[in-house]
Amino acid sequence: MIYRGPSGSGVLTYVTSAADPVPQQTYCISGAISGAEQCNKVVLQVHLLHCFLGDPKDCTDKMIRFTHGNQLLPGDSGAPFYLLGSSVHAAGTFIGKEVNNDGYAQEWSAIAAAFGVTICTSNPC
Repeated sequence: MIYRGPSGSGVLTYVTSAADPVPQQTYCISGAISGAEQCNKVVLQVHLLHCFLGDPKDCTDKMIRFTHGNQLLPGDSGAPFYLLGSSVHAAGTFIGKEVNNDGYAQEWSAIAAAFGVTICTSNPC
C-alpha cells in the first residue's frame, strides 16, 4: 500500500503492479517529510550509473533521474516512486536530489533483485 494525498489525509491505495519506469512519463512520490503526494516528476533517464556529488566512491547503478527533485526534503528518502493511473504501479524508491534540482530514485528491478521481494496485490498478503 502507498499513502497518498496531502499530509494527514489517511488515503491508502493498493499497489497493483511493479516495473521499472519509462522515460518521459510523469510519476509521483509520496514523501513523509514533504508531507504530500507530488505527481510532477518526469523521468529523464533510467538504468543510470550515478555518482552523488561526483564522488567515484559513492556510485549507484540502476538509478532513475527525474525533474522537480527540489520539492523533496531530507527525510523523504525511501518514499515510493510510482505511476498513478486507474491504479498504482510501483517504479522505485526515492534516494536523493542534487543541487541542480534533479531527483534520483532506485529502479524497482534493482530493489526486487537485492531483497528478493515482490509486490503484494491482494489483502491480506
